[in-house]
Formats: sequence, structure tokens, C-alpha cells
Amino acid sequence: MTLLVLVLFLRRNGAVYPHSAVSDHIYEATGKDPSMDAMRIAVRRARSVIARAGWPVMIRTAYGIGYSVTWPHGWTMPQAGGNAMPCAEDTLPTSHAPAGDTRS
Repeated sequence: MTLLVLVLFLRRNGAVYPHSAVSDHIYEATGKDPSMDAMRIAVRRARSVIARAGWPVMIRTAYGIGYSVTWPHGWTMPQAGGNAMPCAEDTLPTSHAPAGDTRS
């Protein structure tokens, strides 16, 4: 759920995402309606991911509304292959076929 929140929040600088928009985004991706607690935890984890990456992205709670997301003008998210840290997808083997299976 944290990745879904990050994907939504990093779409547009200065955006305000109501709780309903976050919930709808998660529901569309998972088919499950998240609880408010689950959304809060996902946002807290998203903040942690952003902090560990050293990105200047601010996720602020707009009490009674949802979340606002901002970053400095001109900042762009690092692209894979640059100084970005590899994610799990980048480190997985290219083929998931069992040994002896010739499909790729």
C-alpha cells in the first residue's frame, strides 16, 4: 500500500489529496477498501521512504481534508540507473522460470 501512496503523491507538485482520493486509488489497485488506520500507516511509511531516499518531498497532513504534497520547484525524481538506489524489481533475476524450463 505504501508504494501505491507514493505513486499517487508523486504525480503532481502542490496537489492536495483528500482521504477519499487516496482510498479510491488504493481500492482501484487492490480491490480492497482500506481503513483510515491503514491509510495513515501507508502515508507514514511513504514519508519514511522519502526521507531515507533524501528527497526534498514534503507530505503534510491537511487535517479534516487529506494530504498535501510539495517539493522544490525544478526538482525531479531520480531515474533508475543514476544515483537512485535499486528497488526490489531492479535486483530480481530476469527469468523466474524453474530450473530446466526453457521458457523465458
